Amino acid sequence: MPKKYSDLKYPALKLMNEMRKSKGDSALCFAMSYAILTQGIPEVPISLINQHPNMIRAVHGIVTDKTGKRVWHSWIEIESDRPTAIDPANDVIMPRELFNNMFHAKPEYYLTKHKYMSLVKKYRHAGQYTNAELRSV
Repeated sequence: MPKKYSDLKYPALKLMNEMRKSKGDSALCFAMSYAILTQGIPEVPISLINQHPNMIRAVHGIVTDKTGKRVWHSWIEIESDRPTAIDPANDVIMPRELFNNMFHAKPEYYLTKHKYMSLVKKYRHAGQYTNAELRSV
């Protein structure tokens, strides 16, 4: 019998399960971005994130979804000579400018690994955050 997210020991998967229960599937992009920033992926290993903590960050902002509705969303951005956006919820890795144009992305705030971990620890969710929450850590 397959395990449930809540049965797994990985903190990011537990967070995804909690967010799905409290905020629905639309909130999974936040937990997925958190998981990438704290655990890495093959394209962006955790060693690279740790070496460049201010260049690889989560972005929370507004995008246009598939139905044309403006919604809160989370993705990862990598600052480099070729800025890149990674959207784990839509399985997309592309130049940041193309991502912003394609999804009409409007970043609202950026989170480094350290700040994101502090927010999740304090508020028990991966976003989106209020201004008061952002200022509190």
